[in-house]
Amino acid sequence: MNFGVYLREKRIERNLTLRKFATLIDKTPSTISGIENGDKTAPSDEVLKSICTVLQLNSEEGKLLYDLALETKTNNTIPADITINKSNTVRIALRVAKNLDATDEEWEDFMRRLQEKMDAGGCNYERV
Repeated sequence: MNFGVYLREKRIERNLTLRKFATLIDKTPSTISGIENGDKTAPSDEVLKSICTVLQLNSEEGKLLYDLALETKTNNTIPADITINKSNTVRIALRVAKNLDATDEEWEDFMRRLQEKMDAGGCNYERV
């Protein structure tokens, strides 16, 4: 499933026409149509928040919406060499850290412990 298909499914489940939905999130019907058809990337995080509110998405539905939205964007804030989209564990860990407002010290401790595991296993990976 992709972002546009998911958005259309949720909009229809909520009995919202494309025009009504577009009005509620302050976008044009042609923009929403383009997104649903995969011709346009997902909107900004601000608009995604509005979509979650208008569609009354629960936590799991909202997370899926954000994950699918990320897949449509070509300029992710995470480097392309990190395959974050394929690892639910990494996404969940990042959300937990965000929700807990993890400090730099906590992240450094986490990375130190991972590095110690790598060193103990004789890995030849470059240190961060």
